[in-house]
Amino acid sequence: MPDDLTAALQSCGSTGFRETEVSIDGQPAGVAPVYPWIYTGGIDPFLWEPIPGVQTLNFKPYRVDLTPFAGLLSDGQPHNVALNVFNANSYFAATATLLLYTDPGAQKVAGSVLRNDLAAEPTPKVTKNVTVGSNGDAKGSVIVASERQYEITGYVKTSHGIVETTVKPGSGPGEESPESGHEHPTVTSVRRRKLTQHTGGLGL
Repeated sequence: MPDDLTAALQSCGSTGFRETEVSIDGQPAGVAPVYPWIYTGGIDPFLWEPIPGVQTLNFKPYRVDLTPFAGLLSDGQPHNVALNVFNANSYFAATATLLLYTDPGAQKVAGSVLRNDLAAEPTPKVTKNVTVGSNGDAKGSVIVASERQYEITGYVKTSHGIVETTVKPGSGPGEESPESGHEHPTVTSVRRRKLTQHTGGLGL
């Protein structure tokens, strides 16, 4: 709940909005929504009810594409890939797995990030329509919405040419939803293209 309504609604503050944030060496690298996995008995997994909640018995992790950073992560230096949850209210249990693909035709690949305008934190919009009666009872609605607009582009020199990858949010090719039935839902549109090397820079 919004901080000014926590007492009246006897709830936690900072609203219910959460967001998973991935960073590389402190630089924002990707985001994913926090989908509420609720046990059939609420917060107590031992209070089982006949009908389970969505994904209660089959957790499906989100996949955040970090390909634009492939060149950076392949420079032979140590890097810190971190996971954070925005608005976690001092505690949030989270885990992640880093999935890597290697180039069988090259001992080392090089590249760079060309563009990254992902903001460090979201700016959720809170719309409140709550009234508190003289007896302390509260009624109404609280709507929290957040929209991310960003683009991350990077390239990597592989054994089969220069490959440029752009990751951005939206309903383009590659986007999947938690309800779509895919094994690893994603929340981004990913575009890859193979480039050729010309004098003076990169070209199609």
